[in-house]
Amino acid sequence: MKKRFTQAVELETEAKIQGVPIAEVKVPQGEWHGDERIYCNSCKTSIVDFHRSCPQCSYDLCLTCCKELRDGHLQGTEEVDMQYIDRGHKYLHGKVEVKRSKRSSSVKKDDPPTAGSLKLSRDSTSEDSSNALVSGLLEWKTNENGSIPCPPKDIDGCGHGTLELKCLYKDSWVSDLLVKTEQITASFKQEDELGCSGGLLNCSCLRSEGQDQTQKLHQEDLKHFQLHWYKGEPVIVSDVLETTLGLSWEPMVMCRAIRQVKNTSHPLLLDVNALNCLDWCECDVNVANFFRGYSKVKVDDEGWPIILKLKDWPPSSLFEEQLPRHNAEFITSLPFKEYTHPRDGYLNLGVKLPAKFLKPDLGPKTYIAYGVNLELGRGDSVTKLHFDMSDAVNVLTHTQGVTLNFENLQNIERLKQKHSTQDEIELKK
Repeated sequence: MKKRFTQAVELETEAKIQGVPIAEVKVPQGEWHGDERIYCNSCKTSIVDFHRSCPQCSYDLCLTCCKELRDGHLQGTEEVDMQYIDRGHKYLHGKVEVKRSKRSSSVKKDDPPTAGSLKLSRDSTSEDSSNALVSGLLEWKTNENGSIPCPPKDIDGCGHGTLELKCLYKDSWVSDLLVKTEQITASFKQEDELGCSGGLLNCSCLRSEGQDQTQKLHQEDLKHFQLHWYKGEPVIVSDVLETTLGLSWEPMVMCRAIRQVKNTSHPLLLDVNALNCLDWCECDVNVANFFRGYSKVKVDDEGWPIILKLKDWPPSSLFEEQLPRHNAEFITSLPFKEYTHPRDGYLNLGVKLPAKFLKPDLGPKTYIAYGVNLELGRGDSVTKLHFDMSDAVNVLTHTQGVTLNFENLQNIERLKQKHSTQDEIELKK
């Protein structure tokens, strides 16, 4: 509904630009390839349907950025190249700094722009590039009638054309989808529950003595789930694995399943690219060795626990082929399949996208991380602040405890003291 409202506002703006009634505005389809994900050149997020595009240089701008630019506070984003100095592994544990090679590291959104689009890349130490960026943003203004010129070259545009309103889908696609959605909503008779007359305000789990609470739901609580989903609130659903056949998600079982798959189209995934949480660098690990480390504490040469994590494995395009039984088990476990089923969820917007459109990655895929009960303070397995391109369902399929012995604990305490001293020194620099 938010997307519908935003597009309606842009249609009104376009009607004023053209000087015609809104009913006479025809939005042409933009050109794109089926294997291409279209990104906004300003904020780098995916473009879903309506957007503005330059006919001369193909600069694309999403509707959110259009509104921000007209309001005079364009947020946008940029890619920044930073110089990362490798000081050696011992430095991570508080020892003498050893400067090694410098290498460039890009700090950017999870999803990069598509191959055909332009992007701004600058060294964080370059004053000239920074000044050019600021100058370009200050120079970029909308016209009096609301139309938007293509931005200057300093911020990826050509500085000549005018951004034209385009769409990715035919008009009938959105309207037909809305009609079907309204029919489904009416069939559930939710008007009273989603309105201001009662349902949301009277939900017992929203507030208790003035404090927010997280409510654990069960799979049959569809209407209760919809009350929270309507407000964009996270929901915890209990005991979803009880609906499955009980296939083991123990890591070594998954490892053996991968090795047993015979597929001539794809190689066996015998090596994985894991992330070391101590230095945030990637490392290649044999898949069997990685899974063994999940259930047994391994330490580095200083006696510090090695904490690795494996994200998005196997690639979702291979998950069903490499782990067919686990794929079926995961689909079975999904709660509220009307919304969450990646192929048959009739309230899942991702399922409704046209066949030729490059859809968001709907998974499934696994996230496997090491960890210890003791908070290390440096090198813990954490997920950095980020945003996802679509809503997600996370199913906890397996946990396993590991035990730190007395020697492990002594080494950790000794190194934590060194880390603390090093942090104080770094803060004074």
